[in-house]
Amino acid sequence: MGLKKKVFYTISFWFIFLAGYFLIQHTATLTDFTLLSELDEAIPLMPEFIWVYHSLPVFIFTVMVLMIKQAGVFWRTLYSCVIATIVIFAFYIALPIEYPRPAVSPAGISTAFLALTHDVDMALNTCPSSHVAFAWLMFLAAGSTQWARKEPWLAGTSLLWAIGISLSTLTLKQHFIIDVVAGIAVAMVSFYLAKFLLKQPPLPS
Repeated sequence: MGLKKKVFYTISFWFIFLAGYFLIQHTATLTDFTLLSELDEAIPLMPEFIWVYHSLPVFIFTVMVLMIKQAGVFWRTLYSCVIATIVIFAFYIALPIEYPRPAVSPAGISTAFLALTHDVDMALNTCPSSHVAFAWLMFLAAGSTQWARKEPWLAGTSLLWAIGISLSTLTLKQHFIIDVVAGIAVAMVSFYLAKFLLKQPPLPS
């Protein structure tokens, strides 16, 4: 599949996703329900993880544009992202939950970046975590590529990347633990549902 097509479809999808994500944030009405647990409260705030958290776009570009060569794998990955988005947005609209974020004093570059992230990204879209869902979708997609099959370390690196992003959502106080679990579940269901639906192409090249 051509590089320009992959870049076009990838950027177009993520632009639409972000537009919907922030639209929901500014229109949703909060509920009094919380998913905060004692274990969530026990996790320390670690601003240094902000760099891992914001590596998601790099992860997405690496997998969808650079690693995926086959049209079938690309479309299956893109369709799984669409399915995940529908599920995630449905939850965000039906059950907007706020994470009680701690105050962050921008004393260094990492804390300043985290404070900026908190200012831009309101703590309303929590469950499931879209960061986690898309990180695990990229891991699953990477493992489906011919490149990863020839070089197993790539699949291992993708797994560590997905785990790192998942942990970052907790250490930055962006998401509840249940959000991470739900995000992984959404990724798994979406990827294999897309695989089932596209079992018999024909797919565009």
